[in-house]
Amino acid sequence: MTSPNKPCSNLILELESLRVRAEESCNKLKAILPSSRVFFASDPSYETQQSSYYTASQGSLTPTCRVLPRGTEEVSKILKLATREEERQGEDGGCHFAVRTGGHMSWSGASNIGLEGFTIDLQGLMLEREEGQGEEHGSDVRAKVSKDNKVVSISAGARWRDVYSVLKPENLSTVGGRVGDVGVGGYSAGPVWGGSQFYSIEQAPKLLDKLVKFTEKLDSDPKAFWGLSMAWNPATKDYIIWTLQTYLKPEPYPPLWDDFAVMVNDSTTKPLADMMGIKNLVDITEEFQEADPGKHGRSRWLSMTYRPNAKFHLDLHAKGGELFEPYHDRPGVHWAVSIQPIPKRFASGQASLTNGGNRAV
Repeated sequence: MTSPNKPCSNLILELESLRVRAEESCNKLKAILPSSRVFFASDPSYETQQSSYYTASQGSLTPTCRVLPRGTEEVSKILKLATREEERQGEDGGCHFAVRTGGHMSWSGASNIGLEGFTIDLQGLMLEREEGQGEEHGSDVRAKVSKDNKVVSISAGARWRDVYSVLKPENLSTVGGRVGDVGVGGYSAGPVWGGSQFYSIEQAPKLLDKLVKFTEKLDSDPKAFWGLSMAWNPATKDYIIWTLQTYLKPEPYPPLWDDFAVMVNDSTTKPLADMMGIKNLVDITEEFQEADPGKHGRSRWLSMTYRPNAKFHLDLHAKGGELFEPYHDRPGVHWAVSIQPIPKRFASGQASLTNGGNRAV
């Protein structure tokens, strides 16, 4: 959009020109859409949507307007207008917009935009409610189960907690996300065995050794998930280990967890807090969400893939301490090294081929 070699005054003029064109697009959208669809910064609904992003870095971007379509026909109108504006304004910078569903990504600009454009917020998309179905959810029907209980219909505006909440009473499952607040884009709904455990940081070497063994056996049981996070907790001014575990059957400590069961039953290594149990996945996703320190703050995620190695895990945490401990005295600072085993069959793409289609893993 701009060149780093342009004079500052030129950049300001260019940005102002983009803002003016974005305002023109917003006014045209307001003219072709029903009322309560296009919101400017002066509207309370604009601020409500802005403040609902996962991170402040996303919410700090201020689009010229936010558009909240309520159906596919309205989405079509928005995109057609954007296409026409792009063709009309192409040489002058084009028509800029962002699309948001759950708004859970931490990167600035992932699902929001500044004054140079507008944001299409899909949270308003609902399903048509059949007679006698979904009344308990009011008029906002984001997910519903077919009469034969074989198909779940999900709106693009749903978050995974909406989906799991509808599936829970029917004891049904679907492919989805582990955090309830994530927008639909893609695990199972229950009953399952799982939850969180918290350990002293001194248990890191033992836990990591067992995690490596768990990873080596993971291909033998695809119903298992076990993740670990070594984190700085600003509330207690200390490090802590947090684990999230799920087994897609209501079976406490199945064979893959034998090594961990030994730690849990040993008074010298048992967790500081144990929230494991037979539950529904909707409860586990809410646990995960409540334990997430990144909500509504400014966060950065970085990832890498490597062969399981307990010493390397510890070295990563030590390097993190070297980098971030100078900032521990600042309010709200949190950092963590999180480890999530990935089965070889997932990494090779075998799971997708076996299950059919291009499933996210």
